[in-house]
Amino acid sequence: MAQLSPKQTLLIINTELERRSVQPLIKKVARWAMITRKMKKEELSTDKPIDLCPILNKLKWYSVPYDDYDTYFGAGLIPTLSRLVEYSQGHELHQVVATICTIASSSGVSRDACATGGAIPVLIDLVLTNEGCCGEWAAMAIRDLACHWPVRRACFTPEIVSKMKSVLELNPSPKYNTLYIIQAHIQTALERLDGIYH
Repeated sequence: MAQLSPKQTLLIINTELERRSVQPLIKKVARWAMITRKMKKEELSTDKPIDLCPILNKLKWYSVPYDDYDTYFGAGLIPTLSRLVEYSQGHELHQVVATICTIASSSGVSRDACATGGAIPVLIDLVLTNEGCCGEWAAMAIRDLACHWPVRRACFTPEIVSKMKSVLELNPSPKYNTLYIIQAHIQTALERLDGIYH
């Protein structure tokens, strides 16, 4: 894949997001359109989903040059990735969460952008619904974002802190054994945030 600019990267992701967000609303219409096309012997639509994994892989593991991070953040990378979590599954969901986790664990500027870009509510919801590696990565990102910096701490609302505390009360399911690791990350995050909502 050719090197894409931040604007091109986000345009591709946002275009695919728009396609996915309207997909459930037009499923019935699409079915009737397909029947109509078959009856008229027209060619079937070639509107296929875009595989975002290669693009996300470029954003992960610092493949994005450090100098471009501000450009990506200014263009809305974190809100886009946070929204993409809702419309991703399987390997792509892993890639999205790993990308957010990488940004959350990098420089202070990146962490601030991650926190203020709306990633924290998405991450805590992932922790509450995914005991597998996605939940573990999300918990690590929360731990990394819960540092003693005013910009980040302000993003941990009472509702978020309450959800974090509820994670500590969860019981592990037989399917996964990562809940203890997730709870350890959340416990560390709460200790870092200690005193802001007491």
